[in-house]
Amino acid sequence: MPLYVRKSRKGDWDRVAKDTPEEVDFPANVLADLLDNENEISVWEVSDPPGPEIDTIVAALHSRGVSNLSDVTLRVISGWMIKDQLGLGMKQTKGDSLDSKLNGSGKHWVVRTDTVRDVIKLAKGFTHREAIFHGKAQVMRAFASSLAAGRISSDAIQPALLKRLFEDGYLQLVVQQT
Repeated sequence: MPLYVRKSRKGDWDRVAKDTPEEVDFPANVLADLLDNENEISVWEVSDPPGPEIDTIVAALHSRGVSNLSDVTLRVISGWMIKDQLGLGMKQTKGDSLDSKLNGSGKHWVVRTDTVRDVIKLAKGFTHREAIFHGKAQVMRAFASSLAAGRISSDAIQPALLKRLFEDGYLQLVVQQT
């Protein structure tokens, strides 16, 4: 069964383990990190073990309005854990990332959560596998590679970010001689 990753934005994840009680003392900021619109939690399918597609996802999951990139942590969970162990439903959807090719790849899924207990169970499920961390330099390289490959359009990002990628040496301008 495939693995699924989700970019972690915030939250006191160090307080969550697979045996953390599902009670009112559960860290609210972890729930806020997971919740998306309409009781659905967005995840991206990756191979097991995660391969080079992680760099593509790390680059693609940035906001269009950022002028600088930072560290990225991806939380990992198996499809078996979501469907069989937790009993949560999933559906495949078109992604909404900076990478149009990734969006149309069939790799975006949403996990349906109808109750707070469902979200807590899913959060605990994300602790069964080691999170994937990319430092700022790795994120900058991944983003520059996606730009250079045409996966992310320079029109979709802030000019200040493009400038930073050039100034910091992650992108270079190549002039062809005629």
